[in-house]
Amino acid sequence: MLFLLVLSAAFANVYGYKILIVVPKAAYSHMNFMGKVADTLVDAGHDVVALQPLIQPLAGNGTRKSRIIQIEVDKELTESLMDAKHHHGQRWTDSTMNPLSILKNIQFLQVITSKTVAKLLSEKELLERLKLENFDVGITELFDFSGIAVFEAIGLKNVVGTHSSSLLEGTAYSIGVPVIPSFMPASAGVTDDSTSFSNRLSNVFFTWISCYFQRSLANAAETVMKEKLGENITPIWDIVSNMSWIITNTEPFLDFAKPTLHKVVDVGGIGVHKPKSLDKKWSTVLSRRPHNVLICFGSHMQSTQMPEKAKAALVKVFKSFSHITFIWKYEDPKNAQFAGVENLYLSEWLPQNDLLADDRLTLFITHGGAGSLMESATYGKPLILIPFFGDQTRNAKLAAKFGIGIHLNKASLFDSNALRQAIESILKDERYTKAAHRMRDLLRKRPFTPEQKMLSLFLLLLAVCDGGTHNILVVIPKMGYSHMNFLGCIADTLVDAGHNVVSLQPLIFPHDSNGTKRSRLIQVDVDATLAEELISTQSMTQGLMWMASAANPLGILGPLPFLKRIVTKSVTKLLENEELLEMLRSEKFDLGITELFDFTGVAVFEAIGLKNMIGVHTQSSIMEGTAYAIGIPVIPSFMPASQAVTDDSTSFTTRVINIVFTYLSYFFQTSVANSAEKAMRAKLGSSATPIWDTVANMSWILSNSEPLLEYGKPTLHKVVDLGGIGVHKPKPLEELRKWHKILNLRKHTVLISFGSVAPSIFMPLAIKRAFIEVIKSYPYVTFIWKYEEPENAPFAEGVENLVLSRWTPQIELIADERLTLFVTHGGSGSMLESATHGKPLIVVPLFGDQTRNAKIIARFGFGIHLHKASLYDSSVLRDAIGTIMNDTRYTEAAHRIRDILAERPFTPAQKLLKTVELAVKFGHIPELLVSGRHLGFITYYNIDILVVFLAICSSITFVLIYVLRRYIRNRRTSAKAKTQ
Repeated sequence: MLFLLVLSAAFANVYGYKILIVVPKAAYSHMNFMGKVADTLVDAGHDVVALQPLIQPLAGNGTRKSRIIQIEVDKELTESLMDAKHHHGQRWTDSTMNPLSILKNIQFLQVITSKTVAKLLSEKELLERLKLENFDVGITELFDFSGIAVFEAIGLKNVVGTHSSSLLEGTAYSIGVPVIPSFMPASAGVTDDSTSFSNRLSNVFFTWISCYFQRSLANAAETVMKEKLGENITPIWDIVSNMSWIITNTEPFLDFAKPTLHKVVDVGGIGVHKPKSLDKKWSTVLSRRPHNVLICFGSHMQSTQMPEKAKAALVKVFKSFSHITFIWKYEDPKNAQFAGVENLYLSEWLPQNDLLADDRLTLFITHGGAGSLMESATYGKPLILIPFFGDQTRNAKLAAKFGIGIHLNKASLFDSNALRQAIESILKDERYTKAAHRMRDLLRKRPFTPEQKMLSLFLLLLAVCDGGTHNILVVIPKMGYSHMNFLGCIADTLVDAGHNVVSLQPLIFPHDSNGTKRSRLIQVDVDATLAEELISTQSMTQGLMWMASAANPLGILGPLPFLKRIVTKSVTKLLENEELLEMLRSEKFDLGITELFDFTGVAVFEAIGLKNMIGVHTQSSIMEGTAYAIGIPVIPSFMPASQAVTDDSTSFTTRVINIVFTYLSYFFQTSVANSAEKAMRAKLGSSATPIWDTVANMSWILSNSEPLLEYGKPTLHKVVDLGGIGVHKPKPLEELRKWHKILNLRKHTVLISFGSVAPSIFMPLAIKRAFIEVIKSYPYVTFIWKYEEPENAPFAEGVENLVLSRWTPQIELIADERLTLFVTHGGSGSMLESATHGKPLIVVPLFGDQTRNAKIIARFGFGIHLHKASLYDSSVLRDAIGTIMNDTRYTEAAHRIRDILAERPFTPAQKLLKTVELAVKFGHIPELLVSGRHLGFITYYNIDILVVFLAICSSITFVLIYVLRRYIRNRRTSAKAKTQ
């Protein structure tokens, strides 16, 4: 998270930022989470001030290390909260399934929010003092919104929002996280992620209630803000929607798999303190019997308020397990009437975290608060969860889903048999303990701990895995150069980390290199006639790329038939090679990595029985077929298609075009997959696993995208972005003396390169001549043009400031400060290299995702997008070059992107190595699979529920109209009878 604060603090030159964090003393779990955030930042050397409105008289302040400023809100309010303890008794009996249990708390919480905000905004002396501190960043929870009010009052615009639970619906809607009730349980929901009609209907209702709950509190805060600060304040939801980062107290491995955004950072478990060794008293208690059970219902649910009938049922359970010591957090042990229960130990306070960490503790009976769930999972303790309110039912459903606990309704407290059977199940069925231990091990192997996310710039030790060597098979077809290069970088990075990597390379197109330099390479000829056909048609197809419109949807469909032929022949050839397949089987690979484009790797893995695999996308976005398969929402209204020609603006025409291209992108990928699957079935039989089932069950997908250089859009925790992993460390140009001299020829240097797929030699002559006109018009600029036949370029004769070269050290040139500008086709590699080294661009997209990349570059302000048709007019390119050279905003934007990327918390290589390590150790990870990935269109969008709702409304309307008409008719009949 420090990375977030570094970005938010606008790249100050020294560490030690001034941070204001609002930590209301209202609810213990909220206060503890915010306090831990504050203390972690203090430990990193920051100057942190914790502003604490005093609402409830809780023990502790949440924070132990920050500078704390406490403000008493309202004595009468505090006293009324103390008097309200009788509500705790009602919570023992109220149904958690009742939506009114959420709604009835709103009015009281609105009063608390209003009084807190009013008090803070009335403290003029405090506000003036906070203004003088000149804070770099403000951090506040998006629950009571008192922090937003203070930040607005002191003019602090750089704000990070937090949630001490999962992301609430109001925030989700505001920042653009999809809320899909068909498979995403509400934040205060009572269902899991199963997709039955009743579950979805209930979840639709609770999703609305959860959103209404948060919005009501925001409205209460905003009303007071307007009274105190005037009508011109920034609306709360405008502030939230413009926040760059949202921090949540969730852990992806211990949550329902769901869409998210890159700006949402999960630090679940940050509140789990390092356990201490138990003192003699507690160690003695745990040593009395072979099993120990801890019982604690949190700070809100005091056991002294438990109904006597429930207490009697618990005592009955205790007595039935004489070989177990029951440790019960009971607030008034002196007045407890539990005489004669020898295996019961009551304590007003207990070291919960330390007890859970002890191997002698067998089981934890709890209310299911987020903190208790996370502590139990961290230490591998099975649970019995009895939720009472809020997100506790959701947490109980999670524990039951992952097999680490049993969910009981609170009504079962009155039935001793229900609790007894649950305890017996966990003691006798080792699956619960095994599942808890698996979750513990999974959390220990997280790529990055919550603290590392918080303090990533100080902890860069993650580049090395645990030292184990694994056998990994990477499939790298020799076809598209950028695809081959990205997959080769993955293979080489894994080799550098000490893994045994085999690269299987079907030979389709005769590129000079192989993509990989260090892995063990196995090359297989696919079809000699196919390769010859590709070479013979190269000049024609590459010439067409320069003339065909990049915005034409046929540009996607045009190469599809030939690509399907390539895929069919590649899959067939590989599956016919029994000797190769047998050799690969004998290697006993731990993991397979393949691109989800040609699907040859999926076919090979199926043939050799390799089930543990990672999917890859070498372009800058996930393709639509993969997105649908794994459960990423595809929303054409604001998400540009993977092969799009639009940006993320939301005009009517943009959305219409994007719908068309979204479908075409989906059709393109699924058509290729269908060809591969037919070839698989022809060779492996009809029992071969369908390709999309394989993709849907992959635990990880690697993408050649960089969130900081991409449209903001929903994603999943299983999608790992590695954009930039193909950007090699440049060599000093002094070692390349020729190029060093060329860059010294003039004050400015411009590099021109259109990649390997569309060589400049096939550029129309009219465009070449236009380029020469432009080059001649800038005599003080050296132009370096990657031209495949420099000896055969009569159009360039006599141009002194032009250097034609068959090959250029592109990355070294881009990294050199003397290069001013890069004119390119906008491939992912060129875009990331330019962004990494802060070079502005002129982008002329030719096909594929290049238009999408060009739109991104233009959107972020470090380049100009030109249509290829405009190249015939030399003035267009001339004006674009002049604009970038004369307008410093382009270079400044490029430098800003460079600086942001340089401050990334984890490099692509670090993310890759940790992800692979996790994939090898745990294989299939169902915790990361979205339940909605198999839903049909109607179920996914709850259309069936909508139809039922409309039918009910129509029926009611019909009945009302019918009754009304009968009533009017009877009145008229009665009136006529009277007149007669």
